[in-house]
Order: sequence, then C-alpha cells, then structure tokens
Amino acid sequence: MAERLAGRAEDAFVAEVRAEMPRRRDPALVQDAAVTLAGLVGVSLGAGWTVDGATGLARLLGLPENVIGLTIVSAGTTLPELITCVMAARRGSADIALGNVVGSNIFNLLFIAGIVATIHPMPIPPGGQLDLLFMAGLSAILLPIAISGQRRILRSEAVVLLGLYGGYVLVRTLWAAR
Repeated sequence: MAERLAGRAEDAFVAEVRAEMPRRRDPALVQDAAVTLAGLVGVSLGAGWTVDGATGLARLLGLPENVIGLTIVSAGTTLPELITCVMAARRGSADIALGNVVGSNIFNLLFIAGIVATIHPMPIPPGGQLDLLFMAGLSAILLPIAISGQRRILRSEAVVLLGLYGGYVLVRTLWAAR
C-alpha cells in the first residue's frame, strides 16, 4: 500500500512539473505554417508573373488581353482543379469532382468578381456580352442533365461539353480578330 501511495505521489509530482514546464511548439505545426506561408508567397509572385506574361503575350499575338485571359490564363489557373477532379473521379468520388467544379465556378463568379469589382470597377470588354450569353446558354444546356435524374454526366455528354469549349475558344478568338 505504501508503494501505491508513493507511486501516486510521484505521478502527481510529474504531472505538476509537466504542467509548469513551458510547452514546446509542435515541429509539424511550425513546418506546416512555414510551408503555407511559402505557398502564399509563391502564389502571389506567380499571379503577378502570370498577369505580366499574359499581357505581353496578348500584345505579341495582337489579341485582346481578355482572349488570353479566357484561354491561356484560365487554363493555367484551373490546372489544380483539373488534377483534383481527375484524382477524385479515378478514386470513385464523383461528388467531390462535381462539387469542386460547381463550387469553384460559383466562387469565381460571385466572390472573386465581387472582390475585384469592389477594388476597381470591372467594365465589360468588347465581346464580353458574348461570354455572358455563352455562359447563360451553357447553363440552359446543362439544365436537362441536372434535372434528368441520371445523377451522372455520360461520356457522350462529356464529349459535347469538350466540343462546346473548343467551339467557344474558336468563336471567341475569331470574334477578337475582327
């Protein structure tokens, strides 16, 4: 019994000493914070370089900047989404893939456009009405898929979506070249 009391007293003493000791930072937390900060710095630098490079490219090709933004820049900034969606689809997580696509588009259209227009009003460039009409038309085309109850986008429908994108890029580029 004396041993038990001594053991409990020792446990209590160790617990009290630990409580008084300054807590060490978790090295994983510090490392994760540093990686996050480095990533944010990299994204900020990369965004500036992307804008500068896209502007220069548009001038070299004689295209309006919004055409470069609608094609090259949008494709480049969407690559992380593409990779996320492909990985989700390969793992059988179609809900994550579709949620990522829809959520990202809603976020870009409402939140990012709202923030940017709050900082500096965004005029709709020449041909911008075409982009807005295309988006509205595409929404109308996707509506039957959404309400059909199939709960999937078939490969044939996916080919149509890819064809629509290709057609959009072609029409938009030709429109800008006029």
